[in-house]
Amino acid sequence: MYKIKNLIDEHEVVWFSVGSNEEIHAQFLSELRELGITWVSGDSVCENDTCSYFMGISSNRKVGHVSWQIWRATWLSEEENPNNRERFYSDGHIPLRVDYEKYSRGELDYLVKENSVTEVSGSLYPVGGRAVSVN
Repeated sequence: MYKIKNLIDEHEVVWFSVGSNEEIHAQFLSELRELGITWVSGDSVCENDTCSYFMGISSNRKVGHVSWQIWRATWLSEEENPNNRERFYSDGHIPLRVDYEKYSRGELDYLVKENSVTEVSGSLYPVGGRAVSVN
């Protein structure tokens, strides 16, 4: 089993695809509490806090929710041209994107390499996400 600490010690920012499984959310939050990671606001991560589908952690041990729109935007130019990466940081790199469930199980293919989406009411959402149809 790999630990979040290994990634945040090596990378400035890591984005995790945590998915919608509540057990995985609890495991993710538990690991954050063990590491003393706080929310961007400075508040401690508590047992009754919640995850979103995507979460971001910086090397300064701050965690925050990554919106679906931002996650999606990081793929846009990559889909058109894999050698062209959106510039979200001054060095031009998009944060490392990790499938937390695979990573926590120790699987070697834990990097998210494609943006799996489904169309709901004309909009794209992550596969397995919490999207619902809007009438």
